[in-house]
Amino acid sequence: SLLKNNIDYYNQLLLSSSTRNHFNYFDLHIPIDWLSYDRMHVHHHHRNEFSNLLLNYVNSLPVNQNMYITIRNRSPEAIYRRNKKRHFKLKMFQNNFTLRREISSFWSYIHLKNFLKYNGIRFGTLSIISKHLLYLRFNNIFNLRSADHALPMDIFDSIHFVQWFGHTR
Repeated sequence: SLLKNNIDYYNQLLLSSSTRNHFNYFDLHIPIDWLSYDRMHVHHHHRNEFSNLLLNYVNSLPVNQNMYITIRNRSPEAIYRRNKKRHFKLKMFQNNFTLRREISSFWSYIHLKNFLKYNGIRFGTLSIISKHLLYLRFNNIFNLRSADHALPMDIFDSIHFVQWFGHTR
């Protein structure tokens, strides 16, 4: 009897808490003879009745047919501002992981990208400055180190270009 009073008191507190904190609470009124020997779990003989009870409760809930899902898309200006900030941060981050190599004037952007892709060099961006300096920017130190190890200082000279160009033909 004391246990029953404690359970009833707990259920009252749970019900008041559910209304105060806006969550659903429901009492299935499970008969005592459905419980297993520990009096905490439903006995396996009554699982079907319990599942039917639960399904009936869920099916009896009112369904709001007028529920609209509103998807708020960002305005083009907001997307532009967000991307501008993101790209600026990425550019500043990539400046920390930059590899510089001298380059022959024979190498074009297309040749460079194909060469780096062929050799498995993962880079963020590349730029050629003053027609003789190549800057490779990476997103992390691991890609920078592997590229530094794989690309000798003279890899982009005219001799290597002729070898690469002959290899791709």
